[in-house]
Amino acid sequence: MDVPSKENPVWNDIISCKVKYPLDFLAAKIMLGRLILKVRNDPSLENLAKCGRELHNLYDQNVDLPCVQRDLARIFGGER
Repeated sequence: MDVPSKENPVWNDIISCKVKYPLDFLAAKIMLGRLILKVRNDPSLENLAKCGRELHNLYDQNVDLPCVQRDLARIFGGER
């Protein structure tokens, strides 16, 4: 599975805690915790978009890992 576009609103929904998914990719879990705090401290749309791009880039750079593929299928394939 390819990584959906960084403009996909799901990236921002994950960071703003509108939706929650159990993640297998440890680096994403760690980064997500940091990004959630950043957005709580600065909830501007610009900051949310920047954080969404950071999460997208992490998945994009590691797309070949099996845990990343499972996360993408769970998030964008409708599995929760």
